[in-house]
This record gives sequence, C-alpha cells and structure tokens, in this order.
Amino acid sequence: MKKNFLFIIFLLVIISCDYNPCNEVLPEGCIFPKIYWIKFYPEKVKIGDTVTIIYEKENKETVEGLNYNTDFEVTSAGEMKYVGNYSEISLNYPNEESRITKGFTCICPEKNSEENGIEVTHFISLTEQLTSSAKSKIIELKFKIPENARSGYVWTIDPMHFAKGGCFSDEKLIIVDENGNEITE
Repeated sequence: MKKNFLFIIFLLVIISCDYNPCNEVLPEGCIFPKIYWIKFYPEKVKIGDTVTIIYEKENKETVEGLNYNTDFEVTSAGEMKYVGNYSEISLNYPNEESRITKGFTCICPEKNSEENGIEVTHFISLTEQLTSSAKSKIIELKFKIPENARSGYVWTIDPMHFAKGGCFSDEKLIIVDENGNEITE
C-alpha cells in the first residue's frame, strides 16, 4: 500500500507544471505560496464517503516553521484545528481565538467559480511530505462528502489561508445517490 501511495505521489509530481493561475499577491508585496495542482480519489462517491485529495504546494519562506503533520489535528467533530504555536510561524493566523480553520475546501458546481460551492466540514486527516527537490510539498487531505453535496470540482486553499487564490481540480468529482444516479442539483 505504501509503495502504491509513493508511486502516485511520484506520478503527480512528474505531471505538475510551473504555471499557477492560483497565485495572489499580498498587499505588502509578499507572494502567497502557489498551489500547482489538485488530484483526488476515488472519482465517484456517495454522500458520507471518504475522499482523498492530494495537491502540490510551493514550499515558501512565508510559512517556514509550519508543519502540517504536527500543527493540525482533526477534532472529534471532524473540524480542522490549528494546534501549533503562532510564534513559530512567520504569519499570524486570522482566527486566533478558536483555531478552527474553515472554508478552505469546497465542492463547486462550476470550475473556476466558488459560487454555490458546498463547504467540506468533516475532515479525517491532513499530512504533508516534502518533494525530492524541497521546493514544494505534497499535501494529503481526507474528508467526508457532506450531506448536501452534488457533483463538482474540488477547490482548496491552504488550511492557514496562505494560498488565498485557491486552486480547482481539473476533473469533476462525481457524487451519486444510492441508485448510482449522479447528484447534480
């Protein structure tokens, strides 16, 4: 199983590209880390099923000290919570009071539009791994398909909201009902 996962990571790194339409610039002139691409599996799911998304994210200096493997945990309610030390990272997290991070992953009916997207609210895990070049990180995020979800494109940003532009999957996640019919509305 581990060999299969590493093989998938290797393939995804090979097909990644340098162009990133998901990049935004901070007002101070600091550039957000790029998200190069998003892939997910399985391609067809039912409400309540688990989906794994894998994305490649630029390993930027602005987030030095942030470790996805130790600085985040999933609560018993399935919420993603930042448990790291704010003083160890170079940017302040905007929601310091609750440390619950929300609105960073959605399933959207149209590619390149977050409008009418269904927010993912039940997470299972978040892990990171540096690529061989150490210029980027591979992030793996697992979540459950929400009750009101319908087929669409997976959109995500960094859980700390550093990559504010976000990025959409190229492929559409197909959500089906108990009879196997696609849910579109």
